[in-house]
Amino acid sequence: GGANDSSPASTHVIYEGFRAHREEALVNVLHVEQPTLAIIFCHTKAESETLAHRLQREGFDAAFLNGDLPQTARTRTLNAFRRRELRMLVATDVAARGIDVRGISHVFNLGVPQSSETYIHRVGRTGRAGATGTAVTFVPPADGSRWRRLMSMARLRYEQRPVPQGEEVRTVLRKAWREALSGPTVGDVDTRLRTFAELLLAEVPPLDLVTALLHRDPGAAAALDAGADVPVPRPRAERPERAERFDRNDRNDRNDRPVRPERERTERRGPPDRDDRADQPDRTGRKLSEWREPGMQRVHLNMGRTQGLVPARLVQLVCNGAGVQSSVLGAFAIHAHFTFFDVKVREADRVIEALNTLSFDGRRMRATPVPEGPPGEGGRGAPPPPEARVEGRGPPAPRGAPAGDRPIRKPRRTP
Repeated sequence: GGANDSSPASTHVIYEGFRAHREEALVNVLHVEQPTLAIIFCHTKAESETLAHRLQREGFDAAFLNGDLPQTARTRTLNAFRRRELRMLVATDVAARGIDVRGISHVFNLGVPQSSETYIHRVGRTGRAGATGTAVTFVPPADGSRWRRLMSMARLRYEQRPVPQGEEVRTVLRKAWREALSGPTVGDVDTRLRTFAELLLAEVPPLDLVTALLHRDPGAAAALDAGADVPVPRPRAERPERAERFDRNDRNDRNDRPVRPERERTERRGPPDRDDRADQPDRTGRKLSEWREPGMQRVHLNMGRTQGLVPARLVQLVCNGAGVQSSVLGAFAIHAHFTFFDVKVREADRVIEALNTLSFDGRRMRATPVPEGPPGEGGRGAPPPPEARVEGRGPPAPRGAPAGDRPIRKPRRTP
């Protein structure tokens, strides 16, 4: 197919992983796949430069191509790519326009493209002229739904593969190095080399001799040091189904919002900074900072109601982003510009790490653990009764309950 068509000879593959570790995942995949010629697409110019330098440090023949590159440097880079002097080109969509190079075996997307048209245009550069090609995309858990919609619109099938880990990478590299060493030699071998080898074997123990030669070979060193163990999300089958049905329109879905007490609706109209500095009590009059459930870690998040964060969206971000069940969440309080929530201690590191790789409402999320302290300072106190769960997490007040246990409702005006 042409540059704008996805060739039927292309295989579409995804690796699911956290944004913070996608470069490590990419490096592992490159070591395992060993592409003959590849284009790696990034969203920003800075990303393309950073990634190209990272790949160079990992031993790959790579260069970047973006809009800031002078025309002479762009031409020089493209010519080196066509001559196979560069195996990998890290590019942005704008800079990659007009690239027509035959023999590209792989196209990598460092994230989910903005549209199906962008995806098809990118991957159309591989699998051309009867050759097979592979299109690889790294998909964060939070973008899984968008990825599936994109492939549905493009009417393409894909397969999901597990991210190769460090030991798998090293096994592949050791095998490749061993095959290259023991394979047939191209051309005639100088007989003097064989005679010299016999002399060395007669004077030096074979194990010491091979070790010394390996020490001087960068390929052998890579086979020992390459690859990283990359944290990966849990399989989708183990995640809550409810969280996966949410999308960006959740903030407008009134059916998913818990009933908010009149007190909170009134406070929301007040000055934002005052609301941010206050530690607001729940419906029982007890402040969230005065207690913490046993076995839970409290987390501070730099997002709140002003950014459109609602309980349903918070659950979605945590569950999809970290690949955990909603049952690991405890009490939470969403303020104007920040949020506190409790998560089970065993999942706290995974959740915090995942949230710190995400963006929300165009702003980078920052999650930090809240240290334990004595009651009244954000530390652990006695667990509250079930109805003290804040912000709609607890059960509603029973019928006939005293007025103090339920929100005060304004009487309707009669005409």
